[in-house]
Amino acid sequence: MHRINIANFLSSGVQFEEAEEDLAFRVRFLNGLILIAITSALLFVTLDFFGVNMLGDWQLVFTELHALVGALVAIWLRGRKQVYTAAAWVILISAFLVFSSALMLVLSDEFRLIWYFIMVVAAYVLLGNWAGIAATVGPIMMVAVAKFNFGIPISDNAFTTFILSLLVTSGIAFSYTRLSNSYFERMTANVNKLRELATKDPLTGLWNARAFYDMSNRMMSLGQRSTSPHCTLFIDLDHFKSINDRFGHATGDTVLRAVADCIADSCRESDIVGRIGGEEFVVFLPNTDANGAMQLAEKIRQNVEALQHTTPDNEPYKITLSIGVAHKSPSDHSIADIQRRADVAMYEAKKQGRNRVVLSAA
Repeated sequence: MHRINIANFLSSGVQFEEAEEDLAFRVRFLNGLILIAITSALLFVTLDFFGVNMLGDWQLVFTELHALVGALVAIWLRGRKQVYTAAAWVILISAFLVFSSALMLVLSDEFRLIWYFIMVVAAYVLLGNWAGIAATVGPIMMVAVAKFNFGIPISDNAFTTFILSLLVTSGIAFSYTRLSNSYFERMTANVNKLRELATKDPLTGLWNARAFYDMSNRMMSLGQRSTSPHCTLFIDLDHFKSINDRFGHATGDTVLRAVADCIADSCRESDIVGRIGGEEFVVFLPNTDANGAMQLAEKIRQNVEALQHTTPDNEPYKITLSIGVAHKSPSDHSIADIQRRADVAMYEAKKQGRNRVVLSAA
């Protein structure tokens, strides 16, 4: 239970999409920093109370305010991933102010400048390189003003070491951020390519059989809840084997791509078009009755028949389709049930002479 609560806090109670992996990491990182900031502030207040590490009245107030800002930002960010950038800037600015107040007020702490290094790294991770550069320049200017304008006791050696080490830290963080961002972009691109290979037919670019069935089954489930009609077209090219035999598989592949494009262009964006076999295509039509499906099937048949094909010797030839149409039935449990009837209707179209559309009887 505790682990689940911590995970929920770090993610701000937000469900991130797969494409938002980078944002999800940054939100978790920001909430982790907020948790550390609040815990550290409480620890400093406790140590000050017992006289172990004296901050002074004003620095104690600034430390408590920083913890309060962190808590308010965590509440603001919860369930609102769109405010992440503003929330990150608020935390960084609050951290800069409390570290700067320690620089000016807690003169007994020789190591108080170390906190700026944490802010630089956090800025690069949270907001990228420009924020990291700003988080580098800001502390350098602040320490310079404290030393030369306000006379804060910082030796020349300490000042030089601080600047050089902060620049080195910034450079390392800059390089790491660029490399990690580049790696993440390449990884995202590769994942998208793999996802496309897993769901798309490599020849035609249509959905492959597995993706088609998954998407159609989901659409059928939604349709059953809303009692909306749906239909399926089973499409088979006529005499396609003779094209491969006469002109070669390269010509056959060209024909398949042309037919696939024609079918996809004839359908609506909401329709699901897939290639499930060599010359077999299936179209799932949500929110479509039998009349609408028959009209679309006839449109596809005519559009494909109107395509201009030529042999390698520039001889023209035609491609025709046999299409079976099946509409929703109360007994359908999956796309396979309705496709089976569309398949039977398609074979009936073949028997009747091909190049036609037949509606399933049931």
